Amino acid sequence: MSSAQISGTCDSRQSRRFESALVISVFLSLAYFYNGAAWNHNSRLNTIFAFVEPGTTDYLSFSIDRFITDPANGVNTGDWAWYDGHFYSNKAPGIALVGIPFYAVIFHLERMMRINPGDETVALVNAYLIHLWTTVMPVAVASLCFFRLLLRFVARYHALCLTAGLVWGTLLFPFSTQIWGHATAAAFIMIALYVIAEDKKHAYPVAGFFAGAAVLTEYSCAITAVTLAAAAALRKDGRRMGGFIAGITPSFLAFCLYHKICFGRAITVANAYNNPYFLSHQDHVAGLFALPELEALWGLTFSPYRGLFAYMPVLLLVLPACTHVFRRRSEWLLRLAVVNIIAFLAMNTAFNGWHGGACTGPRYQIPVLPFYILLLTVLAKQRLWRVMFALLLIPSCLNMLLCSAISPVVPSTVQNPLLSYYRGVGLTLQHPADILQPWSFPIRDQSVITPAIDTYSAFNLGSLAGLGGVWSLLPWITAMAAAAAVGTFALTRIRDDNTG
Repeated sequence: MSSAQISGTCDSRQSRRFESALVISVFLSLAYFYNGAAWNHNSRLNTIFAFVEPGTTDYLSFSIDRFITDPANGVNTGDWAWYDGHFYSNKAPGIALVGIPFYAVIFHLERMMRINPGDETVALVNAYLIHLWTTVMPVAVASLCFFRLLLRFVARYHALCLTAGLVWGTLLFPFSTQIWGHATAAAFIMIALYVIAEDKKHAYPVAGFFAGAAVLTEYSCAITAVTLAAAAALRKDGRRMGGFIAGITPSFLAFCLYHKICFGRAITVANAYNNPYFLSHQDHVAGLFALPELEALWGLTFSPYRGLFAYMPVLLLVLPACTHVFRRRSEWLLRLAVVNIIAFLAMNTAFNGWHGGACTGPRYQIPVLPFYILLLTVLAKQRLWRVMFALLLIPSCLNMLLCSAISPVVPSTVQNPLLSYYRGVGLTLQHPADILQPWSFPIRDQSVITPAIDTYSAFNLGSLAGLGGVWSLLPWITAMAAAAAVGTFALTRIRDDNTG
């Protein structure tokens, strides 16, 4: 074997180790925080619990009747749909369909070990495990796919920085600390983009499968599925288009079957049967959509209430990046990114609940965040823009860390959530407290905040280890700093032929 072959083999081995370390680092950093289950998350967990657990009429169905004990007051969730005498989740079914087989294994193992899955502490632990499976694991795997996608455009070090920017400098981070669906849908989109960019054999069927999974997880991702299908058609290769359609077909059939079972129609969405609480605009399409509003556009971009650029200032660089894309003939993926960003903003501004309710940041934009970061690759060759990226990434990461450490759930009446986060940390420093998270969320049929619920419904691993307040973040910060140092050192050991 020649010295060049030996060197290439070593580089390949080191690359695999580096990529494995990246996935593990993302998984552990996101798993460190868990912010429990409010309306949105209980709605998804209810479906999983009800389908798997025998002994009630909800067993092996998607009905969640036994958990909706007080629908008028939102106990245990107000995120329900009503059809033909039964309550269902008003969410897209993807999280439930991914979580049901996983929880079935856990449930039966616990029963074999004579552990009661309905016990409040066991139920809270099970909810956390379901969260790891349905949210954290997909994001961790997708981060590697996104890193590899970026290598088509930039060198390894820049690809790592941009991947880190997406994972820890955007709302993908805090919304990966609860079962929302947005982060999982973003993960499926990242995998689809990576596969389709590779353009290898079976790439389009696989990309179609994950694009369909994104739509099953968040209805809004139909935008990305349609634009990917259009891109396949415009490339004038029938095999690409046919492969994409074949890949998306299983998800389409699952979509139709789920909605036919629950709502009597194959082509519909759960929101069409929403809790009347969310249907205050009867003149809107399905009670939810009208023409885009300028107030919503401001609110989703620059406002301190839900502004993308207020929460994640690093995304401001997308504005000059777009001028590069329009000024020259860029790769089709970059043009696709611009189309998706505009389409998601238009969809969100037309939605009567554009602000996302009791949350922080513009959560309906999370599935499209990978497109924002992908566009930043056009600036990576210029030193000025790299410096700007680093400077803007610092406040973005700090904002996201506070959102993750405290909670992505914020009352909709709070007009400047970021300011509240910083004030909350300041109060914790002045008056040391045991926890950073202000909320304890019961699940299932729990109605009283017991010590178990107070401890395990929302936590970070530092607080479970006995560290209180801001000090509970110290292990996470230390581990992340070490991972960044080791990752940077590892990249210097890997030969990079990409001169991007």
